[in-house]
Amino acid sequence: MFSKPLIALSITLALSGCVTTPAVQHQPFTLTVAHINDTHSHFDPVKSSFSANGVEVFNEFGGYPRLQAMVTQYNAQAQKNDQSLLFLDAGDAFQGSAYFKINQGAMNADLLDQMGLDGMALGNHEFDLNNQKLNRFVSSLDIPIIATNVDVSHDTNFNGQTNILPYQIFAFDGDHKTVVKDINNLPKHKNLVAVFGLSLQDMPNIAPHTGDVKFLNEVKTAQSTVDFLKSKGINDVIALTHIGNATDIALAEKVNGIDLIVGGHSHTLLGDFTNIGWSNFGPYAQMVKNPNGKASTCIVQAGKYAEAIGKVNVSFNSQGEVTNCAGHNTLLSNDVFYHKSDRKPQDKFTAAQTAQVEQFIAKQKNIVIIN
Repeated sequence: MFSKPLIALSITLALSGCVTTPAVQHQPFTLTVAHINDTHSHFDPVKSSFSANGVEVFNEFGGYPRLQAMVTQYNAQAQKNDQSLLFLDAGDAFQGSAYFKINQGAMNADLLDQMGLDGMALGNHEFDLNNQKLNRFVSSLDIPIIATNVDVSHDTNFNGQTNILPYQIFAFDGDHKTVVKDINNLPKHKNLVAVFGLSLQDMPNIAPHTGDVKFLNEVKTAQSTVDFLKSKGINDVIALTHIGNATDIALAEKVNGIDLIVGGHSHTLLGDFTNIGWSNFGPYAQMVKNPNGKASTCIVQAGKYAEAIGKVNVSFNSQGEVTNCAGHNTLLSNDVFYHKSDRKPQDKFTAAQTAQVEQFIAKQKNIVIIN
């Protein structure tokens, strides 16, 4: 496992010019990233509504079982097509429902592990209990918490903690994915992707129980980490952030070398949902020019409360530059519809009306029925 002293030392070496780039071979490469954020213990579906050809439909969106079912589909597609796939969570699993109040994170850990995530950012609501309980949650996870700008070494509650990592490196050969444990011994004939994490630098002003945990500057940490990773020969770099969409855009404008930002915190369901009577919430897979004026960073985020899941395809050339970034968020609906919000039996759609809504949904790319 990595530790904070290791990343601090490694970044210092990179910035001082003491690290030389190894001869890692790069090939053009496309990576699929599925992502969620700000699920806030919404294990059950959320009551909602949308418009289908002008008809108001009261339904339910999301819930962990539907997320799990969708990820299972994505994994099956990746295996069938021999496609590289990551599944990331941009933080704030805590709070939001009675489940959390009752079990204080234990159920969150169990269900997140079942989803098969590759990494999770540290959200502000993860600090709503106390650091002893947060440490217990982090330790119980099979997936890593990726938090590059979070230094827990000064807080005794995290003594011996090995599951908060500054970055995670993945080696891909088509659908086959392995975690690289030693950055100084990278495989030479696989596609390498590094994921580093950013939490809010002003966390102590937002979260109630940060204790002696230190939160470093987002921009400085991001740039030094990217420089360090690239000095080691890793050109494809993802930032897993819990800082908000507007701050993600500002980060891309200030930092060179981040290929993709998978974000959270602002609950932003990126994409145009006017087709279902919702709003256009801003471009999904927005490309933002880096300060060098050459490269750009792709930015995505997937809303809130486990209502939707995002999926983006990112293509890299042999220099690790993004040549294409495209995808969308998908709302996960049930198939029981009502005419009114109180959902009384007499207001339930008839079989014929339900079929019309199902036909409408089948033609949309950003909403799907999952049972």
